[in-house]
Amino acid sequence: MGRRAAYRYDDPRHRVIASWTDPVARAATTLLGGPWGRHAAPGRQRWWTPMRVLFAMATVTLMVAWYKQSPCAYNPWENGYQYTHMCYADSIPLWGIEGISKGAVPYFDMNPVLLPGDPNYSFGRVEYPVLTGFFMYVADKLQAPADAIISAGLADGETVNGWAAYYATTCVLLALCFYALVYFSARTAGRRIWDVAMIAAAPIVVVYGFTNWDLCAMMFLAAAMYAWSRQQPLLCGVLLGLGTAAKLYPVLMLGALLVLAVRTGKFRGFALATLGTVGGWLAVNLPVMLGAWAGWKVFLDLNRERPADYASLWNVVERLASDQQQFEFTSGLSTGTVNFLVFVAMALACAGIAWVALAAPERPRVAQLVFLIVAAFLLTNKVWSAQYSIWLLPLAVLALPRWRLIVAWQLVEGAVWVCSSLWFLQRDIYLANQQRELSGDDPKLLSGVDYEWVALFVLIRCALIIAMMALVVRDILRPQYDAVRRVGQDDPSGGEFDTAPDRFTLRRERRAVEPDTLAAP
Repeated sequence: MGRRAAYRYDDPRHRVIASWTDPVARAATTLLGGPWGRHAAPGRQRWWTPMRVLFAMATVTLMVAWYKQSPCAYNPWENGYQYTHMCYADSIPLWGIEGISKGAVPYFDMNPVLLPGDPNYSFGRVEYPVLTGFFMYVADKLQAPADAIISAGLADGETVNGWAAYYATTCVLLALCFYALVYFSARTAGRRIWDVAMIAAAPIVVVYGFTNWDLCAMMFLAAAMYAWSRQQPLLCGVLLGLGTAAKLYPVLMLGALLVLAVRTGKFRGFALATLGTVGGWLAVNLPVMLGAWAGWKVFLDLNRERPADYASLWNVVERLASDQQQFEFTSGLSTGTVNFLVFVAMALACAGIAWVALAAPERPRVAQLVFLIVAAFLLTNKVWSAQYSIWLLPLAVLALPRWRLIVAWQLVEGAVWVCSSLWFLQRDIYLANQQRELSGDDPKLLSGVDYEWVALFVLIRCALIIAMMALVVRDILRPQYDAVRRVGQDDPSGGEFDTAPDRFTLRRERRAVEPDTLAAP
């Protein structure tokens, strides 16, 4: 069944042409001569296959992303340069702050004895999961040849700052992750391969792609979904474990698989995927846990102790209800209280998603449930770093291939980034002015935007994500609206769940009404 379904989904004669079915895609093709003609024959072009077209689009996207980020790679971060040019990237300051630039081995070279006496001492203290720390370390080891290449292109007497080669190397590695993400998403999309153009040419990749290391974890999740679609649950689990070792969120896919296993009664694949996840995660983490426990648990300690992030719903609501000065805001909720509220909110959201999945008239698709769970995680979490939003991109495309809504959401994400950058600029000037007043100097004029602008676009972003979630729930409860199933597919990413009958549901069967009961007395 699985092999037959995979063959049917991959048949080029059955591809869905996005420019025929979506008005935004149709309008976008005007730059290339308009939509396909009525008598077009998909699958006959030997060179410009869909995958190569997607890779070409991804290349353009990555070039634009680098153009946006390059000012921060080659210029000193003075007077808020990284905010005025909106090219901030975590990898640049952390390369120096965490000692990677001086040869520190992440986690292993952290000395916990020195940390209490000097809070600024962070040699080898990496605040990310192990695979991300390994990514940082590998990029540093590769930066020497990159530095030689960059220096060779400079004129006599020209120099480049120390982090340019490291950041360029990091971006090259992230670009490879993005190509892999596009590939695996396209292979998972089935007949709707052209929807992956929304990933390959995504504005949100330009905004956030090179801001942090999230593309690495996204690649592993996309690969895991592809492995599951090809009925390789153990490999799927190993990839999920590696993704979770890079960022926490890929493990949430197991929740979707568990619910569908309950509905179909097929638990073997879920068990193998869970086993693979544990094995993959331990393979990366166990050596660090045994050899550098203090460094390994920095990530856990940080996430437990950190307060609500400025862009989280928890912080936005509390700030808007407060009359405190925006740069001197102090939350009225303790970190422990926020952690508890986050746990309860996420548990309730997952319970609601599980109920929808088990009460729907037809089994939901894997991508639909993974999208709902990850979106709920972002909405309820106390930390919403800017680049976290990019997690939703491939999941939204597979779960809800509606170009207009997905593009609108990405444009709002761009507005969040712009407002956040300008707010950070104003914050830095405000804090510098406090020091100027202490030293008797005249303060600088504040520039940037107030927090209310950040809050406005954060709330619009959340509203659009909730709208996408609502449409996915609508498609689950009324499958006739599901764009994927309308073209004759069941679940391209379903793996062993594809076309599987139900074994357990919460759906109430409507009792047939006898004709006699409809007659008038």
